[in-house]
Amino acid sequence: MKSLRIYIISGLAFVSLSTLFIREVGFPHKANQPTPANETHQKPPKSINPAHSLPSTDSSEWARRLAARGNASDLKSTIEIFKESGNCLQYFVALHEIAAAQGNDHLNSVPQAATPASGRIYPNLQRASSVLAQTKTFCSGSDEESVARVYMSSLLNAALLGDADAQSCFIITGAAIPSPKVMLSGRYTQYLESRYIEHSAVFTQSALERADPYVAENAIYKYIESPSLHPSARDNLPLPNPYLTFRAARLASLRALPEQSVSLQKSLTTFEKLDLLTDDEIASADEWAQATYARDYSNAPKLDLNRFTPCHSLKETTP
Repeated sequence: MKSLRIYIISGLAFVSLSTLFIREVGFPHKANQPTPANETHQKPPKSINPAHSLPSTDSSEWARRLAARGNASDLKSTIEIFKESGNCLQYFVALHEIAAAQGNDHLNSVPQAATPASGRIYPNLQRASSVLAQTKTFCSGSDEESVARVYMSSLLNAALLGDADAQSCFIITGAAIPSPKVMLSGRYTQYLESRYIEHSAVFTQSALERADPYVAENAIYKYIESPSLHPSARDNLPLPNPYLTFRAARLASLRALPEQSVSLQKSLTTFEKLDLLTDDEIASADEWAQATYARDYSNAPKLDLNRFTPCHSLKETTP
């Protein structure tokens, strides 16, 4: 399973935010060129305090915390807003999943636990029940579209400030909103597309330099995948640096669960046949990956590449 599908495993879809469209200032970058160290961390767009436009009826702890921060735009505050909003988006995803399973169209009447009359948890809703248990107190009463709008803004801001999780989240999810409320309008889809095209290259470069395993798998798949059946402007994006891609993906294959490691090794073999790297470069990348794994990860649990969590701070539950 490829990382492009990772964030969809919870039954996620896109939410319409066209009525809440916020134009953010971008910073263009030349694609396919190394990112100078002084350009990796960029100044985020200026924005007003997002709490100022929250519905007056929003009495949630999420909204209270957002308002308490005022106009804070430092990295720590921006990351906290990004992660807390991501947590609350997961809360709404869980509510929708449970409501759909119970044939209930009213989110407010969904119980805290996804259990039928017998008291047993629905097997396919184990994760949703766990998410609700972790988020209900903090997120209950919040406005879904407001949460999504704040999330979109803080995600990009945190990524521009150099936060690794935000950059990884931006790349892997396509900067999309995880909520099954309604499909995106054409106007907002175009906005998401343009901002992804503008920023994805520099975020990918930064992620590959630190050998982010999720971005690495995503990047190497782009080299070997078949042409898309649904062409988009993203198809014209330059491919990431091939050496950094191979090096990071090789390390990811060492860190991954056995079945995922085998799949990634096959992708690496296919990549080698493209003759984008010399034998010396391949050997160098492999040596680096082996040494890094032995030094930093040999005693760590194997990584599940299908459990992508940088977009929130919740404890994951295995279905």
